[in-house]
Amino acid sequence: MISRLLFRASVLLVATGLAACGPIQFVSQVTIRAEKAVSSAKLNKAHIYAKYEYYGAEAYLEQAKFRAGYGDFQTSYRYGVKAEKMAKKAVKLTKLRREEERDVGDPKDRTKRAKPSPERP
Repeated sequence: MISRLLFRASVLLVATGLAACGPIQFVSQVTIRAEKAVSSAKLNKAHIYAKYEYYGAEAYLEQAKFRAGYGDFQTSYRYGVKAEKMAKKAVKLTKLRREEERDVGDPKDRTKRAKPSPERP
């Protein structure tokens, strides 16, 4: 009698756990990883250096939250993965473009070295 009760309880527990996989994946992907990646991109000023990737990541994150609101956790998870990838790409491009900007140098220094233009009579 007790073994049947334990068996039924364990089956119920496993079934409940399997039904909750969607929301668990959503929480770990969207509310933790994707949010963190997008905020990291914002802190690195990706909205200036990698606009397409940054705003794409924000749009995917917003869509993930929207879909989760309707209980579509699998689609929400997929949008969260896309948001994280776009945000990481934005950070990478931002770092690359900042290095290129440093290599070129300060534009003020170039104006000092430039030859004066000949004056017209």
